[in-house]
Amino acid sequence: MPVAANLRVFVRPQISYKSSSYDEAEDRLGLEADHWSITGWGTNLNDNRHANYLLRYVDYGSFNTTFFGPNRAFAYALPDRRMFGVEARYKF
Repeated sequence: MPVAANLRVFVRPQISYKSSSYDEAEDRLGLEADHWSITGWGTNLNDNRHANYLLRYVDYGSFNTTFFGPNRAFAYALPDRRMFGVEARYKF
């Protein structure tokens, strides 16, 4: 959306569908001209804390075994926390 002769405002929302239990929202808002731009951005705006993946495995290297055999373990990865930032660009 033009604000002045060579100055524009832009909004770029993005929603990523990850699974039936959550989605992820990212937004960008900024000003741009012919040779420069300033953008404010935010990721994980709904502060999702669900695991990205979950892996179940048997821990054969553990010395702590039970009557039933080696321990079973889980590994998981959480998404990045909510983040905000500012980005400035200049084209030469």
